[in-house]
Amino acid sequence: MSSGLRSLAFAVRFGDINLLISSQLTAQTQVLFNRAVQDRVSALAPFLQFDQDPYVAVVDGHVYWILDGFTVTDHYPYSDVTPDTNSPFATINYARNSVKVVVDAYNGTTTFYQIDPNDALANTYASIFPGLFQPFSAMPAGLQAHIRYPRDLFNLQAEMFQLYHITDPTIFYTREDLWNIAKETLQQANGPAQIRPFYVIMRLPGEPKEEFVTILPYTPNGKTNMIAYLAARSDQPDYGTLFDFRFPKDVLVTGPQQVEANIDQAPLIKSQFALLNAQGSSVIRGNLLVLPIETALLYIEPIYLESSTVAKPQLKKVIAATGQNVVMEDTLDKALASLLGAAPPSTSTGPATAPSGTVAQLIAQANAHYNAAQTALRNGDFATYAKEIQTVGNILNQLVALQPAASASPSASPTASP
Repeated sequence: MSSGLRSLAFAVRFGDINLLISSQLTAQTQVLFNRAVQDRVSALAPFLQFDQDPYVAVVDGHVYWILDGFTVTDHYPYSDVTPDTNSPFATINYARNSVKVVVDAYNGTTTFYQIDPNDALANTYASIFPGLFQPFSAMPAGLQAHIRYPRDLFNLQAEMFQLYHITDPTIFYTREDLWNIAKETLQQANGPAQIRPFYVIMRLPGEPKEEFVTILPYTPNGKTNMIAYLAARSDQPDYGTLFDFRFPKDVLVTGPQQVEANIDQAPLIKSQFALLNAQGSSVIRGNLLVLPIETALLYIEPIYLESSTVAKPQLKKVIAATGQNVVMEDTLDKALASLLGAAPPSTSTGPATAPSGTVAQLIAQANAHYNAAQTALRNGDFATYAKEIQTVGNILNQLVALQPAASASPSASPTASP
């Protein structure tokens, strides 16, 4: 508001006479508008299409919004449009994630980084508007570590890959090997819904360490067993790499809908759903996560309870499943232990295991075995995980047995910390 002309222009723009007569406004006053992330980037680059899900990253004490920008057109030769009419890319036949947009959450500073130097459309826009796009190498390393493969684009590619994974012309023509994106059940009263791509940190088959990936499972056309899954990598230097993992056709792999049916048919789970779904509350089934562990699959589904008066879902249960085996517990750790036959031991009225060591020593042992269990879980070694969790349970039982003696004994250490 450094001049009277600017004050007049903003007063007309916002229809507010106070911008002209208020004594609280000075030459240093700034007018901030188009503050919503989507509105801001669309006003700056209306020729780009943007992902529907901007996300927050905290780098060096600053908060930033990161948003994916796409160059799109409906005039690309010999290219088809997605069959999904509800897709944000429904009317276009070319889309590339050529731009990453970073918006400072405090002052609104917006920077466009061109991540794809080979995109002709992005290069054309860069020539028309010099200085608009910065090279991706100019993005700070802290921000580069937070970029992820956009879900909207991945969903578009997954839709097209249902047919275009076929490379044999005869099979392509007859569509004998057509796939469908797998479906899941989100609420008791509603029917199956198509699974959305989900982000997980996991170790891909054959890889030495965990990474951040996007996954979407497939089923054969008209069937419910799982045939393959598509994954996109987000970590450097493999950002943007997509691959499909296909299961043998002569092996029947349990699919998401089959797991959902097993959940519905489990008597104990069904009875608990009935209790939770009482008058005044409703059960919400969260997204079913399909986690590949080498050549096996682990299914995880959170269960939420929502009051009919206050729409604030709370996590109440976690379901874990492998094939036909389905369990539901209060926490993920308990669900995994129960699924693997190593549920935490219940309180016993019989004689407790004789304690071995002081309270401090037992606490240290329990901590060491718990850390070993978490390492095994990250590596997909469920057998070791179950064994270590069972050991932790035994040590906790020893601590319970030792507690009365420790409270009565003057030699017990009062400063022991886990």
